[in-house]
Amino acid sequence: MTMSDRETDPASAVVVWIACVPELHEALPALEALLDARECERADRFRFAEDRARFVAGRGLLRHGLRRYAPQVPATIEIAYSSLGRPLVPAEYEAPRFSISHTHDLVALAFVTGAQAGVDLEFMKPPVDLLELAERILSEEDFLIFQAFPHVERQLAFYRAWTRKEAYLKARGEGIGTGLQDVSVSFAAEATTSVTDRRDASATAWRLHTLPVPEEYMGCVACDESTRTVACFSARMEKGETRLEPLG
Repeated sequence: MTMSDRETDPASAVVVWIACVPELHEALPALEALLDARECERADRFRFAEDRARFVAGRGLLRHGLRRYAPQVPATIEIAYSSLGRPLVPAEYEAPRFSISHTHDLVALAFVTGAQAGVDLEFMKPPVDLLELAERILSEEDFLIFQAFPHVERQLAFYRAWTRKEAYLKARGEGIGTGLQDVSVSFAAEATTSVTDRRDASATAWRLHTLPVPEEYMGCVACDESTRTVACFSARMEKGETRLEPLG
């Protein structure tokens, strides 16, 4: 489970793992055994098996990632939480910061040392009322731009904005409960873009990186260091070990 010499270190890049949950089916019992009591209780509250599997896969792979990049961390580490509910590594351990997102059949984890990062994934099913939802999350100026898009382009534009905003807010530890309309991002299909935040002029130093995910998904990882690169890997389990293959 330790890091190989050829692998990217979270101290030099934002390392993103992307896993397909159905491919982890046989590994789920072993991944679940790594969860702490609070997480087990949460897992048991899910009504649907697929929701439970996504949660277990994400939290189980988190332990594999922390142990890979910080071997001193216990395999069954108990996760701490911020006042806003963001999961954290307890302060007594030196380990990378992390962010988790899951949707439909995918789970993504971002690991970084010495910076802030947030990841978001979305499965692009058409919202019931795209314009109404866009008006709720976009600033007035951005909503006018969004309305000008041809109808066939609106879904991609919406999900680019949504994932970029959510990744940025998660990296700041805020979640999506606040700040959505204060944050402006590009609607364009760019590999890397920037952000503006009416509450924080320094946000222009942040970079938002589009993730290499299947075409029915949209994904973004945000980082507060403009020069920090991103390394993406496909993650799977083989004989109890995490196997990573470069993506993109």
